[in-house]
Amino acid sequence: MEVSIAIYLVLLFITIYIKRGPLLKRLGFKDDIKLARESLIALAFLGFLLVTSMVIGLIFHQIGMGQDVQRTTEILRQIPIHNVLIILLIGSFIEEVFFRGLIQERTNIWIASTIFAIFHITYGTVTQIVGTFFLGLILGYQYERTGGVYSPIISHTFYNLIVILPIYII
Repeated sequence: MEVSIAIYLVLLFITIYIKRGPLLKRLGFKDDIKLARESLIALAFLGFLLVTSMVIGLIFHQIGMGQDVQRTTEILRQIPIHNVLIILLIGSFIEEVFFRGLIQERTNIWIASTIFAIFHITYGTVTQIVGTFFLGLILGYQYERTGGVYSPIISHTFYNLIVILPIYII
């Protein structure tokens, strides 16, 4: 867990160091956040993230890679829930700030999503990498539509909680 937090802090430091301007602007937040609007957009994109995730899971099951989906679940179950919650909450924020607010802003949605997927290679499953790439595309599109990271952070955080918490409950 300490390694994960250290990596996230390095990503945050890189983002703050490379970008110039007021702190919130450097983190990818726009000046005029309309909380109600951004939150509604986040909920809509959250639905899209969940549907996409289910479709990807079904496709992997249909092509005979259901065990790959199961392996990700087994890997997550080995991590204590309190560590996962800390990483999820910190991770969602920092990943959006770094991958959307810095990388995508300087490159494009495809490169940012590819790097986002590679960043998640630690799970070691094809499902995780492919799924994360498509989720990165959706979050990247959300970033482009809203012009800031607030809405993608909300969607990403709730997506992680909805997808990962049941692993520990079941």
